[in-house]
Amino acid sequence: MRSPKSPARQDPFEVVLCVVFGISALLQCFYGSPPNSAVENLPPGLRMLWLGLTLSGCLTTLVGVFARRVWGYLIEQIGLGALGWSLFAFGTQLLTMQIHQQTISAATVLGGPLPIALGVAFLWKRRQVSQDLKTLRAIRARRTAS
Repeated sequence: MRSPKSPARQDPFEVVLCVVFGISALLQCFYGSPPNSAVENLPPGLRMLWLGLTLSGCLTTLVGVFARRVWGYLIEQIGLGALGWSLFAFGTQLLTMQIHQQTISAATVLGGPLPIALGVAFLWKRRQVSQDLKTLRAIRARRTAS
């Protein structure tokens, strides 16, 4: 598909979150997790997997959003999936850790559910991008049939 994407398709909320999450993941890759944070208590393998998925998901999503061709939808869809699942897994792990260590309080109640909600939001956005892509494919099929 060679037709250009609509320039008004960029969601500023999506772009800002991807930039913030990407910078945070990049800083944590180089400087480590903040001391006494919940991230520091994650198992090292899970933490590196989470950081890798978050960073690659953010970069891939941003490339897809700013690509001026229809293939950008495919790229964005991959990035949103990686970012959504990484946030969902991270939030689930934090919530499980809080329940296991019995550290649930008013201040930490958002620690697990908020990343889960953001992960679900990114996965929902991925579904919307997938529907946009199906619509574009249908339009292309109609054009080639006529």
